[in-house]
Amino acid sequence: QMESSGGLRDFVINDASFVRLREVSLTYSLPTGIATRFGASGAMINLAARNLKIWTDYTGLDPEATFLDGSPGFLEQSTLPQLQQIVATINVRF
Repeated sequence: QMESSGGLRDFVINDASFVRLREVSLTYSLPTGIATRFGASGAMINLAARNLKIWTDYTGLDPEATFLDGSPGFLEQSTLPQLQQIVATINVRF
């Protein structure tokens, strides 16, 4: 948003509609024979990727990266967009 001593101008109002691919995950259960080699009764490996893609015409950093500061407007100057992440998890049952 643009700061101004006057009223809110229509040229600084942006359409903040968006579609985000938030998370994709894949889980693989190890065969029992492999898990028992390590003294476990079972094991799973999970791989997740987060915040992969956003489709929007919004001209700011991120349509979700705003906060209300108490004044009649939203600011995004000190807010970062959500980071892309890849997370791996190993779950072992004993």
